[in-house]
Amino acid sequence: LWRRPRIPAYLVCVVFHLMNSQLFDIHIFPWFMIIATTVFFEPYWPRRVFQMRQRSTDGTSLASSQFTASWSNVTLRKQIGTSLLMAYCLFHCVWPLRHHVYPGPASWTEQGHFFAWRMMLRGKMVGFRYFLTDPQTGRTQLVDPRPILSHLQMMSFGRDPEMILHLAHHIAAEHLRQFGTRVEVRALVLTSLNGRKPQLQIDPNVDLASIPRGFHSRPWILPLTEPLPETPWSVPISQWEQHVRIPTLAFLQRNAGAQSALENAAQGAAVE
Repeated sequence: LWRRPRIPAYLVCVVFHLMNSQLFDIHIFPWFMIIATTVFFEPYWPRRVFQMRQRSTDGTSLASSQFTASWSNVTLRKQIGTSLLMAYCLFHCVWPLRHHVYPGPASWTEQGHFFAWRMMLRGKMVGFRYFLTDPQTGRTQLVDPRPILSHLQMMSFGRDPEMILHLAHHIAAEHLRQFGTRVEVRALVLTSLNGRKPQLQIDPNVDLASIPRGFHSRPWILPLTEPLPETPWSVPISQWEQHVRIPTLAFLQRNAGAQSALENAAQGAAVE
């Protein structure tokens, strides 16, 4: 890059990221970028700033004299290091594009959303319930996630189906540890994406405790069908179930009275 405008341009970037840190809740990102942007300066700038720059005997800087050898004269160790560095750079160019391999929009499924070039592309509001079912008795009960999750986790984790799956595994594992019996765990998750009317995000009849975690596709995530509206959805989460068509929850039919009891239970909700 052109050397002369580097410092003014860097100051503009610093102001930009400081504004972002105040306007948006994006955690460490602005501070990370303020530091990372220094890669556009000369590679020896830390030595110059802290007066630790060393010079060779002829007065030229080590930074300019270290790289005079051609590739043929470079040692095997440096060739391996250069190859690994190239592979590392290639990984960072290809891996962020993996969301194109998964079915469905990444903003909905969250597959390939993280560690990618996707910033500020989606806003979600999520309401959810967890159900625990004993397969031997057919008895179903609601699980309150608030004793398990912190307030910050409650505010963010429901947006990601992988986190919903992870919590289902945790609930099943804790029940097995405490009572010695294996249970089925399901979740009723209503999600509003970018102001859309909420819809079911995952199949509520799927036993999440039996679904393995990993990078494979997730057929238990329902496709996004709600269109983007002209005006954002503004109905409170507590009233969502009155506006969304929920299919028959087969697991609730196993024991009499469970359906009516659960309909009157309190709903755990997460909002982002």
